[in-house]
Amino acid sequence: MPRIRSNGRAQRRRQATVSCNTARTSEELIARRPGARRYNEVIEGQYMFNIRKIEKAEIDEYMKILHLRYEWLKKNDIGMWKLENLEKESMIKRYEDPMFYGAFENNECVGGFILLEKDKRYWPDNLEDRAYYFHKFVVHPNHGRKGYSHRILEWVKEYGKENKKNI
Repeated sequence: MPRIRSNGRAQRRRQATVSCNTARTSEELIARRPGARRYNEVIEGQYMFNIRKIEKAEIDEYMKILHLRYEWLKKNDIGMWKLENLEKESMIKRYEDPMFYGAFENNECVGGFILLEKDKRYWPDNLEDRAYYFHKFVVHPNHGRKGYSHRILEWVKEYGKENKKNI
């Protein structure tokens, strides 16, 4: 996975908001905003979907989604995550300098992930490579089957390319 580093211009472009009332389709929205990408778009003419870095106050929303998915995994006997590793403080300590990102539909957090510049824990021999490390990817169960997982993965790839990371 590409490793994501943000420059100011790209970050501002990603965080820009666009009025949903002025565009009827994704193509109109993209055509009206030079530099707009598919990860900031109107869905079915009424919803705004975007991916951006999560502010500290929003991390708890992402954490709630992680815990919902943990409960689902546990109920289905899929031992992917340990509960103690899904606490905010534990994650910040576990992943050095994590960048929390969220996927938002109409300003509601519907998913998220962590990106790292270096992953000393799992990839200690790759500290100088040009990649991003992608962790704790989750989409809210109520927002499944909307294509958000695909959009998030495409966003990460594009973000990596923008920052000259190997894909």
